[in-house]
Amino acid sequence: MLPYFNPGRGWFPALVAAGVVVGIGVSVRRARGAGLNRAEMVNFLWALLLGGGLGAGFGKALYEPDLIRSDPTLVYRYFFGISSFGGILGGLAASAVYAQWRGISWSAYADAAAFAFPFGWTFGRLGCALVHDHPGIESAGWLAVAYPAGSRYDLGLLELLFTLLLAAVWLFWVRPGTAPAGLGTGVLLAAYGLFRFAIDPLHIDPPRYGGISVDQAAGGLTFLIGATIIARTRMRPSGRPPDSAPRGE
Repeated sequence: MLPYFNPGRGWFPALVAAGVVVGIGVSVRRARGAGLNRAEMVNFLWALLLGGGLGAGFGKALYEPDLIRSDPTLVYRYFFGISSFGGILGGLAASAVYAQWRGISWSAYADAAAFAFPFGWTFGRLGCALVHDHPGIESAGWLAVAYPAGSRYDLGLLELLFTLLLAAVWLFWVRPGTAPAGLGTGVLLAAYGLFRFAIDPLHIDPPRYGGISVDQAAGGLTFLIGATIIARTRMRPSGRPPDSAPRGE
């Protein structure tokens, strides 16, 4: 069993900010190694972060089903907090719109961002693990945390461990230019969606719609998007990758 340690919520904003900075830095470096336009990569990331921020806020409303049922307009009028899945799906949508507008390869730039994801995400999930804001079901297992009121799983900690494993795989296995454009993004989405779907039973009474929890639906959707991207990369003819430079440059 793991010890309970809580240094206070003051660390959380700093860690989230550090994660954003690290994510941007790693993405830009990865893009440069892949021969992508640096300025375009930065703009792509801003679009992704803007869409992700909006999606994270609105997506969190789905975790308040009683409020939504009482007044559906609440989802448009309030930000309830931060939803990981809302951020991911919102970022995907916004970055796809940006890539279409600029006439660049979404797959190529998304792969650079996907490579950076676990390195930046580690800081955010470290913050969650330190403030223990995602307590799970009671357990005496070796991965459980000794909360003051009784040992239980800390879902933020479990995701931190998963993210560290993903970062290690990315760091030691994935190399620029060794895979078709889009494959890294597809693998990331499929793996993350499957992981969140798998740990959903560890939640305490998760909100459900029609008997399906939010994480089950969002995790399944994220997995399907990732699997579809992987399938499309395998169907793409070999040879020159999609254009990564914007039109007119």
